[in-house]
Amino acid sequence: MATKRSLRSSELALYYYYCLLAKRFKTYHPTNITPYFISLLLANVLQAIATILNVRWVHDGIVFDGGFCSFQGGLKNVANVGTALWSFVIAAHVFNLLFLRWHTTRASLAATLVGGWSAVLLIVAVGPIAIETPELGPYFGVSGYWCWITEYFFVAYSVIIIPVALARFSSFSGHRIPLWGTIATDVIFNLTVLLISAVPEFPMN
Repeated sequence: MATKRSLRSSELALYYYYCLLAKRFKTYHPTNITPYFISLLLANVLQAIATILNVRWVHDGIVFDGGFCSFQGGLKNVANVGTALWSFVIAAHVFNLLFLRWHTTRASLAATLVGGWSAVLLIVAVGPIAIETPELGPYFGVSGYWCWITEYFFVAYSVIIIPVALARFSSFSGHRIPLWGTIATDVIFNLTVLLISAVPEFPMN
């Protein structure tokens, strides 16, 4: 009698367990987090490859401008921008899953992947194509012990970023930013070429 009761209890437990699993799998919806995470890992791999290229400078005992240097600088920038962008995408996606719960589709996944990597390449290409001038030298070049954005453009880029960064941090800390302040910082940020051309050249050494 006890054995029959034990068997029935086991059967009942297995039945409830099966129903629970069936309901769980039925209500499970796959998310797009995996492709975004792979994109982030790819950006990290590119950063590692760009760092490995330093072997060239160790072998030569000097860092100098050229095609290899520009390639390393561009690759480092792709990795940096890619890491920042895909970290933000993952954070936004997780926030959506936990709070907003907007439905995501394969089309939105494809659009995010294509748009994200296109944005990375566009941001990296803006420097050499739209900002670099013969008078100022290469956008990607010697930057310390490796190659990245050269010192002049890095300082000019910082001048562009600082106003909008201060406005954002002030807003995040609870301060109200007036409309004119937001417009002014955004205009400075978007007039990249004009601002850089207006900054006087200074010695690089």
